[in-house]
Amino acid sequence: MMKTQEEINSEILRAGVHREVAAQRGRELAMLAHSALLSLRSSLDSAPAVVHAVLAECGGGLPEAQYHHGGSDSHNAAVGTAIASIALHRERDDSDAVLSWLMRTDRLRRHGAHPTPWLANWAPAGPEVTSRALAVVADELTWIARLRYGAATAAPAWPTLTDEDVQRRASRFPAMLWPAWTMRMLPRLPKPVIRLAGLRRACATLLLVPGTFWEYHQAAELLGNPRAYANREALDTSLDKQRPNELAAFLVLLARALDTHPALIDYHRRRATFSEDSVRLDLDALQEYCRSRGLRSGPVHTKRLRWRLLRILLGADPGTSSRTPAWNADLSQQFSGEFRDFLFQQATANLKTHDIDEPVLWQPPLTWLDNVASPGVDPDAIDTAKLTALLVPGHPLAQTADTMGISEDHIQLHIESIGISGSLRPVSRSPAQGRNIPRQGLLSSEELRRLYLEQGLSYRKVAQIVGCSETTVRRALAEAKISTRSTRGIPPLLSTRISREWLEMEYSLKGRSVPDIAKEVGVHKDSVSDQLQRWGIPRRPEGPYSNPFASLDFTLSPAMHRLSRTRNCLTRLRNLLHIPGHPSIAAAAKSLDIPPTTLRRQLRGIEAVLGATVIAHTNPLSIGPSGATFFGEARRLIALLDNGAKPTPARLG
Repeated sequence: MMKTQEEINSEILRAGVHREVAAQRGRELAMLAHSALLSLRSSLDSAPAVVHAVLAECGGGLPEAQYHHGGSDSHNAAVGTAIASIALHRERDDSDAVLSWLMRTDRLRRHGAHPTPWLANWAPAGPEVTSRALAVVADELTWIARLRYGAATAAPAWPTLTDEDVQRRASRFPAMLWPAWTMRMLPRLPKPVIRLAGLRRACATLLLVPGTFWEYHQAAELLGNPRAYANREALDTSLDKQRPNELAAFLVLLARALDTHPALIDYHRRRATFSEDSVRLDLDALQEYCRSRGLRSGPVHTKRLRWRLLRILLGADPGTSSRTPAWNADLSQQFSGEFRDFLFQQATANLKTHDIDEPVLWQPPLTWLDNVASPGVDPDAIDTAKLTALLVPGHPLAQTADTMGISEDHIQLHIESIGISGSLRPVSRSPAQGRNIPRQGLLSSEELRRLYLEQGLSYRKVAQIVGCSETTVRRALAEAKISTRSTRGIPPLLSTRISREWLEMEYSLKGRSVPDIAKEVGVHKDSVSDQLQRWGIPRRPEGPYSNPFASLDFTLSPAMHRLSRTRNCLTRLRNLLHIPGHPSIAAAAKSLDIPPTTLRRQLRGIEAVLGATVIAHTNPLSIGPSGATFFGEARRLIALLDNGAKPTPARLG
């Protein structure tokens, strides 16, 4: 008892002790002392021996039951504070036993309360007491709760981070966990992860949970990972729903390190700045680069390069898919270092355009958690020189993984992490290999000369007629020793009629289809397609339908721009304008002489493209609040068309 009084004098009452430090110590002693007095009445038989020693020093009897009203008498204060002091001094051998007794009896009095609300009762006592209370119930917490409270670590803690703290942490990492850190996190699984990107998105989202009260779906939305539960499913499926404490501790410690170490990239700013619409790939520089090295640079290659450029800037796959495209896995082993340098130059230019002074790529050094056990593979332990030598085209990745003694996923992540590339040497073939049997039918040398030389058809057109791939056509031409036409330069017929700027304006900006443009220029549509490829103008992903308003001098809104590239846009718009004022969709359809199901399908299609409800289901039907502006624009466009030419939407064949 005297020792406890000396501690009170030294730690709380002594002059010079910081006010907040003394107050915090007082809160800890007060809550534990109150719990001790209650526990003496309900569970004295199970109390440790030191508790009985405290009672003996105070006369051997229990304090009077005045503690319900504050316990202000000296007997209550002495007994309760002495027991509380023993529980707080962890250097004592009996400290843990006393604290465990207090926590156990407290839960019994609360009828076995659920761990989370029970922990909330102890939070006012401060981080020291709460941390030790967390250790008592750690095994009862859900996996997400163990992340939230850091229960799997040596220092569990009650969440104290504010929304601003969460925003700050989110700005320090991309929407997918860095590849090197994923290598350390991901255990050696018996088979490759099908949705590795989804698993990495889930891990990045989970980094926002430790130390916060944020829910998983909130964290996913902040990072731009809307497919939150699909990504969680990818994590659960990969780990066979076994998420060990080792993984939880790894994520918690990495999250805490992010809060205390400087980050070289503001990923929140990059996510807000760069998108498929805003990222810039210098097509002229790309054309010159590929031309000087004899490389292909068609629309597909350009689209994929743009995707990879955006991936470099964001530190994660563009979009929200939980699966990285298969072609990226192939290219990651075949890109030369020189080509990567070109993409890095483009990334640097994009950053400079937006006045962002940051390195192009960055991921935290592995020394942040140097002494932490990780369930995966240490990237520094991989023999990179040996792996590079094995990455030869035609060498199966599974065989490479067996040779290296790691999984295919860890190889892919290592390639992404340090940017190694395989040899570009072609797989050697013996002179005896090759085709010895002459091709027959439309791929015979006579038919190829007729189609390719006499009729002047393109590789693609010949392939469509024959029913094979363009690669097969090229091989057949080479086997027949037919000289191929040069793909360089501009066809004389088009060079006198169009420029790159005009073609890009009509096709990319106005949304006209290839057949529309070909009809106006007076050439076959294949010539226009070939020219798009030569000039590196990306083909539209929205679909093959022509913008019916392309001939009008009118700037379309983003919503109308999207709708203008869909099938039967003009017809659907006219029908939509006819709906308001009718008592029902069926009545509107009857006046249009079309089936109600057709009108409902057209309405659903328009609202899906716009992402908003445009018709309010009142009686009669009316224009919804979010559709007024769109209706006004649609009426004006159709009026302009009705007063002039009415172009007919054309579809690619």
